[in-house]
This record gives sequence, C-alpha cells and structure tokens, in this order.
Amino acid sequence: PTLTFFFAGLYAVSTFVSVLTRSTIVTIIVTISAWFLCFVVGTIDKQFVLKERIESRQAQTAAKSLPSEQGWSKLAAKVVHAVHVGTPRTEELNQLNERIAYFSFMTSVWEMNDFDTGDRPWWEDALVSIVWIILFLSLACLWLTYREQ
Repeated sequence: PTLTFFFAGLYAVSTFVSVLTRSTIVTIIVTISAWFLCFVVGTIDKQFVLKERIESRQAQTAAKSLPSEQGWSKLAAKVVHAVHVGTPRTEELNQLNERIAYFSFMTSVWEMNDFDTGDRPWWEDALVSIVWIILFLSLACLWLTYREQ
C-alpha cells in the first residue's frame, strides 16, 4: 500500500503536468523534479528534527537551557518543516513499508498499531499523500474541463 501511495502521488503530478503542457519530456522532467524535491525536503527536515532532539537531550542532561539558535538556521528549519507538512512524505512512507514488510514476514502480525514509528501516526503520512493525489488530479480535471470549452 505504501508503494502505491508513492506511485500515485507522482502519477498525479505527472497527469497534471501532461494535461497542462501536453509534452512528454516536460512531464517526465517535472515528475522527476517533484520526486527529488520531496526527497530533499524530507531529508533536510529529518536532519533538523534530529538536531533539535540532540539539543534538547543535551539541555536535559546539562540541567540548564541552552541558548536558542538565532538567525537563518532557525528560520530555515521552520520553512523546511512547513514545506514538509504539505508535501508527500516519501521517506516516512518508505520507513512504513519496511516496517510492514518486517512485521508481516517476520512475525506474521498485522496490527496497524505496530507500524507506528513514534514520531507521528502512519495514517497522517497516508492522508497527506491522499490529499496530494486528490489536489493534482482535481486540478488536471478542472484544466481539461475548462480548456475544452
């Protein structure tokens, strides 16, 4: 199921761009760029979250608060996180796929609670992908509808 969401998200972008431009080459380039953008945003967001967790653990062990980060780094983390919230979470879907494969093949357990990674519920990642798919397919349908008139 997670691979289907991943493919469907890219397919929705591909459909929208192909309806918009009617060019195969542009569709391929934009779809690969969308995948790369989602990958980069997810990876950078993961690094910022990891850095934040490390700093909070250091602050807890030091029993004093560390000075908060100022400047572009804090702003960049907020911007990347905001973009990450609205884009398909390909890395999280990949991790979910690995957990499903592990639990189903190694333990024969199919309880969805076991698939949670602890960061956020699995259904939130799936929901963002579904919204992404609906948005781009709706835009493609609207473009086709109004362009043909």
